[in-house]
Amino acid sequence: MNLKLAELENLFEKIQNIIDYMLNSNYEDRRFKLYLSNGQVINFSINNSTLAHLLGININYLISTRLFNSTNSFDLLQMLVENPNRIHKLHNERIIDYNLLFSKHIINKVSHFTENIKLGIKDIEFVCKYEKERTYGVNEFCKDYDYIIVQKLSDEKIGVLCLVKNNGDYAPMSNQIYDNYDSFIEKYKDIIKFQEITLVSTIAVSNVYTDYFKNIYLNLQEKGYKVNNLKLYKKDLNCSIDVSNDLCYAINKMKENVADKNESNSLIDTIIEAIANNKFIDINLFENSYLFGIVFAWNEFLSSNGNNFNPSNLSEKMSKLKALKEQVNSLTNENEELKNNNQSLIEENDKLSSENNKLTDENKELIEAQNKIFQIIKKFR
Repeated sequence: MNLKLAELENLFEKIQNIIDYMLNSNYEDRRFKLYLSNGQVINFSINNSTLAHLLGININYLISTRLFNSTNSFDLLQMLVENPNRIHKLHNERIIDYNLLFSKHIINKVSHFTENIKLGIKDIEFVCKYEKERTYGVNEFCKDYDYIIVQKLSDEKIGVLCLVKNNGDYAPMSNQIYDNYDSFIEKYKDIIKFQEITLVSTIAVSNVYTDYFKNIYLNLQEKGYKVNNLKLYKKDLNCSIDVSNDLCYAINKMKENVADKNESNSLIDTIIEAIANNKFIDINLFENSYLFGIVFAWNEFLSSNGNNFNPSNLSEKMSKLKALKEQVNSLTNENEELKNNNQSLIEENDKLSSENNKLTDENKELIEAQNKIFQIIKKFR
């Protein structure tokens, strides 16, 4: 490797920017908890002491040169980039060998390092729980990784973080950048062969010294897209997919929705009977139902037409109605997201397809029943 002074200055400037970012953001104090679609959880963090290695700088070689009065990895990294002129001069004098000091991939590693360690939930393509026993004896590409995180970065590049367990957390032992999808597949088709891949559904971010905490979710539409995208990786990497935990969650939510709709149908029958007989409806039966508004409106209609009905605490009930409407809107949005996710998961599970069709039919029945109510109401106006 032969770097001109201007190229070395540019490289060291980028490394200094990374050092500043790690220090100013207190990045090593951050803790990431990754909840995977197969039910597993990864506790992830990066220590400054591993930064030089992840950037592709051989600290052991640098220590062996005895050019700096320190053996601390992070301190040595800071000292190294302070004076590119000195390093360039030492290289010309053949005191420092760039081929021994720098990885041949250092430009790519440095250029995309910050982007690769940020773990954007939308950028993570998949996570592989690496078990070398799966490929032992099959090929010669067994690694000592515990997890492999693959991300799609800017400029169509693919970022890879290979994790190992370190003091309870998982930390990256390797930061790799590939120019495109094809170059990544070519490198990893034998490494991930026969392994299982999955998605990250949630990332919890916290700080060990503050009360900062944030959950970042992969919404259902994005998850549906990524589940389909896993099939491409499955084909090209000859691996398997495990999203069983997310699938079980989706099925359970669908069962809850079915139960809610059955309860709603029963309440609708109560409304229809009361309207058909021109009777008031016991509003207490509907306090936790999105049908509360219809019941309230019907009782108000009867009252305004001369019936002996005088609702108490009208303003309080109206406030309650408004709050319930907001709750209904929230539940409606949640149900819509579930439908989007179910549409993607249908291809993975025949049972889910059957459940989804059933829900669609019941939803039509609910709409027809509600229309029937409004038609009856119109007759009294």
